[in-house]
Amino acid sequence: MNFMTGYVPTWKRYRYYRLVWQKGSGQSIELLWRFEEFYDSQNGWLDADMTDGNLPCGLIRVTVQPAE
Repeated sequence: MNFMTGYVPTWKRYRYYRLVWQKGSGQSIELLWRFEEFYDSQNGWLDADMTDGNLPCGLIRVTVQPAE
């Protein structure tokens, strides 16, 4: 229960952001973030947040590849 508005949004989705950077030598790094968004029937989708305690939100994966 939300004591400010009296209700809690029931829909949610995750928004993912991915950054891949590759150097001229062939080395690369990939970063993956996940943010949680809630749906509010009055305001639509609310801003992305990192509040989910069950599933990891924020930076969830870093992959570093050496030069071949």
